[in-house]
Amino acid sequence: MRRIFSVVAVLAVLVLAADRGAAWAAERVLSKQIEQRAELTSAPGVDIGGFPFLTQVLQGRYTRVQVDVGDAFVVRGLRVDRSTGVAEGLRAPFQDLVNRDLDALRVEDATVEVHMPFKEFERLVDDEVGASGLELRFSEGDEGRLAMAGELATPLGAVRLRAPVDAVVNDGAMRLKLRGNALGRLPDAARDLVEQGLDRSFALPDLPMGFEVTSTEVDGTGVSLVAQSRNTRLTVP
Repeated sequence: MRRIFSVVAVLAVLVLAADRGAAWAAERVLSKQIEQRAELTSAPGVDIGGFPFLTQVLQGRYTRVQVDVGDAFVVRGLRVDRSTGVAEGLRAPFQDLVNRDLDALRVEDATVEVHMPFKEFERLVDDEVGASGLELRFSEGDEGRLAMAGELATPLGAVRLRAPVDAVVNDGAMRLKLRGNALGRLPDAARDLVEQGLDRSFALPDLPMGFEVTSTEVDGTGVSLVAQSRNTRLTVP
């Protein structure tokens, strides 16, 4: 009986090793494909989740695939310093994997997060508000939210301001909304100028592969645009 258990244990270890080895090999193939086609300077991290992996291969459906790109690149004129993508329910027929034909992958639900430094976010905003006399800088505020600081040119001289804001995304555009009575200490005329300067939509770049920006997130180094795509084909760059 002990020998039987020993044999079963050894077989289980071998099957597990084969499964994980196949997953590792697939991750390397996909990582290399993305590196070459997107012309990155280093291979992105790829993690294929779910167990067992070989069953997913035979079914042609992968539970969860995550890709982390640490290189800076440009998307529709926007400089991104890093990006993370997660695809759930990724469908790739076995024959396509054998032929490394990854040009069109169908995915049930995918989320991409592209991160830009505050300087790049400021450039995006300045293209719209610069003409109104506002010079704005952004940083991470309380509770991981966006904080705005800057200077407003007025006929009576420059007025310094600092206020918490929300970056709200709707229909592919972003608006900056002041939180609470953020400008309560400013003179009425200056407050009106600031509110008028911010009362506009900031066009967000159209992302490829059917991704639509739905929200923003803030950290200590910049702002992330969070985009989603559902039931679509994703073309590997």
